[in-house]
Parts: sequence; C-alpha cells; structure tokens
Amino acid sequence: MTRTTLLTVAVVLSLSLAGCSALPMWDDGGSSVPGAETDGVPTPDPGGEGGAGPEADYPDGYGAGGIDDPEGAMSAHLSALGDSDGFVFTYDALIREGDSETSIGVVNQADVADGVGYEMQNRPDRTLVTYFEDDHAYTRHERGGDVTYNATDYEYDMSRFTGYQFVAPLLAHVEYRDAEVVETDEGTFYHYVAEEVTDPSGILRNQVDEERIDRFDVALVVDEDGVVRHANFVVEADRTITVSMDVGEIDSTDAERPEWFDEADDP
Repeated sequence: MTRTTLLTVAVVLSLSLAGCSALPMWDDGGSSVPGAETDGVPTPDPGGEGGAGPEADYPDGYGAGGIDDPEGAMSAHLSALGDSDGFVFTYDALIREGDSETSIGVVNQADVADGVGYEMQNRPDRTLVTYFEDDHAYTRHERGGDVTYNATDYEYDMSRFTGYQFVAPLLAHVEYRDAEVVETDEGTFYHYVAEEVTDPSGILRNQVDEERIDRFDVALVVDEDGVVRHANFVVEADRTITVSMDVGEIDSTDAERPEWFDEADDP
C-alpha cells in the first residue's frame, strides 16, 4: 500500500457537537484529509443475524459467543496499534432530528514509528488542528476567518489517536451474538452483531432519552490482532443517529510537519 502523508484530525467529541464530514483543505500548504483505507476488510452489518460461533483462534478478549473480556479486547486494540508503524482512525456521525441534519467527521493520524501525530476538531464555527512532536503540541485555530497559533508542552501518547473513547463503550456496554468468522485475502476477520445494548447512556453520553429508544443496533469487525477495524451503530429515538468508525492505513502512513509549524512554534 502506498504510504500516505496526511493532515489529520481528531478529538474527543460528544454527539452533541456539530461538525462537518467534509474536512477542509488548508490554503497554506496543508494536505487534504483522506479517510482510513480499509480495502479488503468486511463491512459490519448492524441489525444482522450474527454468525454460527465456529471454533477459531479468536483475538484476546473475544470468543465464539461474543466479547468475553471487554478490557482485554480494548487492550488488544491499543497494543496492536501501538506496535504498528502508524495508522489512521476515522469517525463519522449523522444526526437527524426533525428536518435538521448534523454531520460530525473526525480523523486521527498517528505516525507511531516517528512519535508524531495529528488531531483536528471541526465544528461549524471553528476548526482546531493539533500537531504533536517531541512532547509538544502545536495548534492552529481558525474561527470566523481569524487564525491563531499556539504551542504547549504535551507528552506524546499514542493511545489518544486510537479512538479508544469511542470504541471502548461498544465493547463494555453491548452483549453480542455468536461470531461470524470471515476469511479474506487480507486475513481473518471476526464480525459481531449486538444482541442487546446493556447501557445506552454509556455509549451515547446521555444525548438520547433511553426510554424513547426504538432501535439500537451495533456491529463490529475485528482483525486477527484484535484491532476493531470497523464499528457501526444506529440509534432511532427522538433523533436518529448513525455512526461509523474505521481503522486503516496500518503501517502505511507518514506524518510531516504542517506548513504552519513555524507560526505555532513562535506565535
């Protein structure tokens, strides 16, 4: 796979934040933000029937009958990505309420081999991009046509780029049906479909009244190393929320300093 230089993105977003799924291009020399390339990885099917739970060599934390150990499954996701050269995590959400729609688009990039990474938070009124290098965080903040820069001390932490804040609740607060094992040219993948969401607020962060939920479907696709490569969920209540997450470009992504690095280094 071609190694790709990205301007990435990021961040801990609650579903209440409004953003834009069409991420910007920077006029000052930054790159556009591609998604996580996941060719060959099966697509999860929220609301599907699940599999037969065959005997197989499941990743840590997983089994034929679902997730055996949520903490172990999360640890496997973090460990495998931490052992890689780099990766891209993407998060896309569409929230429909009445006649209105809100899209949230998030992408994180970690160049683990070089200890650098990007995050961006994109909202209707502002965009914040952060580049991490040598235990410093360099930020570019654009709001209402005004652009400011800043630099702060920050110890590099690979885990912040993995999407753990989004993935962990899907491991801890859902009971899954028997696994479906899918063999592809890209390896073996394990598809899990929700039997029951045991704690909706643990996933939605109280953005939906639990008593008004008519549908809550979740599905995951996990690779042989325990990385949650795809996760989708759909909620129908007083609003409809559709979310998809992907991890791709594993061992195939590079990060470079943005064109605005000097402005942030000496704001």
